[in-house]
Amino acid sequence: MTKSKLWLWTVIAIFFLAGDGLSSPVLADQPVITVTINGQRIELPEPPRIRSDESNYLWLIVPVREISNALGASVTWDPATNVATVIKDNQTIKLKPDDREVWENGHQFELATSPQIINNRLQVSLNFLASALGGRARWDQAASMAQITISQPIQLPKPERIETAAFDARVAFTSDGHLWLVDGRQAESIPIRLTGAGLVEIVGWSSNGEWLAYLQSDSSDEYASKQYLWVVKADGTDAIQLDERPVYITPSWSPTENLLAYTTQDPQEGYIPDGNLKISSLKTGVAATTALWPQNSEIIESLAWAPDGKSLAISLPRNEKQPLRIDQVTLKGDHTNLLTLGEAGKMENGSYTRVATGLKWSPNGRYLAYYLKPNSASISADGVAIQVLNIAQKKSIDLGGGLAYVQWFDWAPDSSQLGYIVGGGREATIQKRLHIVDVETGQITDCGQTGQVDTQPRWLSTPANGILFCRGTETLGWEGQEQAGVLVPGQRIWHRTADGKELAVTSGPVDTADYAPCLSPDGQGLLFLRLTDYNCGSLYYQPMAGGPPKELIRGVSGEPGYYGNYYPEWINIY
Repeated sequence: MTKSKLWLWTVIAIFFLAGDGLSSPVLADQPVITVTINGQRIELPEPPRIRSDESNYLWLIVPVREISNALGASVTWDPATNVATVIKDNQTIKLKPDDREVWENGHQFELATSPQIINNRLQVSLNFLASALGGRARWDQAASMAQITISQPIQLPKPERIETAAFDARVAFTSDGHLWLVDGRQAESIPIRLTGAGLVEIVGWSSNGEWLAYLQSDSSDEYASKQYLWVVKADGTDAIQLDERPVYITPSWSPTENLLAYTTQDPQEGYIPDGNLKISSLKTGVAATTALWPQNSEIIESLAWAPDGKSLAISLPRNEKQPLRIDQVTLKGDHTNLLTLGEAGKMENGSYTRVATGLKWSPNGRYLAYYLKPNSASISADGVAIQVLNIAQKKSIDLGGGLAYVQWFDWAPDSSQLGYIVGGGREATIQKRLHIVDVETGQITDCGQTGQVDTQPRWLSTPANGILFCRGTETLGWEGQEQAGVLVPGQRIWHRTADGKELAVTSGPVDTADYAPCLSPDGQGLLFLRLTDYNCGSLYYQPMAGGPPKELIRGVSGEPGYYGNYYPEWINIY
């Protein structure tokens, strides 16, 4: 489960100027700086100031009240607590002078530089304030001008079936935050909308395709909302909410039965895990939920069903009493430790490996791939260690480092090889390379190319048939800019054969980008998502034997995710 937005103010650093060797937070001889919103100059009672943070990066700070009002927000000041509250629509932000910790819709974040009282006015980073209130900030150094733009919402296309002939797939997809369903096996069947208010995240189909699971938010504000677990039948009927409490991590279907594993959290503000593990059975057509772990056991940060469906791997973070562990738990509740790493206890000041995430079993159940995350969210965002555990030998293979997305793991059908993405930096559009490891020999092949970015590996039916992946020209052109068009123009689905030859499977206009490769259920074609803008596109079908692609469904839409990772996924096919 991922709460993501391309323009997260907590992590996007628009450095208005470049600083070097700064010693004072207020710089001498600062230029006269102006601020505009959509081209109109804003008159400010206090001039914007340039300040440096602990890393000597420079930030522009501005009066909170005037900029907030100009962006359509109200500001109140509580003298008893020294807290300013900024409110715009569903956004509520709380700021305190000299405190880098800020609150947005009940969630705490840390700024690079703290708000300051200057001449009896609260001032804060313009980049933070503009982004938090729906604007985009850009620095024009030649004019000493900070330009804020606020764009009008783009009208997304409505879902529409383009290919009227039958195709062998049931397709769940999102559009404008809602869940839609198309049964492609029925000629001329149209998209059916399944949800109303609140954003939706697709979990996936049950192993027999009878049920579709999804997460339904209790509001349209993705940062203030909680996600609740629902299932619906494949024909769009009999939607059932499985639990009255919100989920904590992404639920997972059993690979063999209609069983859904999940863990929950406190429905109040903040993210307080319940420390449980639940199994919902839909084998009889009626939901029946049991607690495999009772409330207030241990926090589970990641889970994955074993290939035989008889047990799960669960990741338990390092805490005061226990070190980092990966355990295997049966449906009867019996435990076996697969991996123990490090020591127990938390360090107040210092970095340590906290938890394993992204658990992914090999099809034969002999190996388990995972990421090792430290106790720092900022460090984790830029890349973590990747390993594969040999279950029988209890030995791990180091695979390098990369971003901790379970979707960037894919096992060959015979379990002999793992395809994965290597590369540091939180941006998904640069310095990411496809790697393949032979888990028997430990040999690693770097399949990347200079100047190209690889993501989303997907093996074909046998290792001899090779692996599919997305590849495009590296770019950071979208960062700090008002987004228009796709993030990686010209990105296509590529095929790497067993002998190392690579060729593009898809082709198309240079202002489009292809994502989400999926082999069709009959194995004869490739289903993929072609984006025409950063937040919308169409489902296409490409024959593996060659020929022109067919547009199947138009109006698929979603968020580009955290730094362009395009997760949660917009589409799920059975």
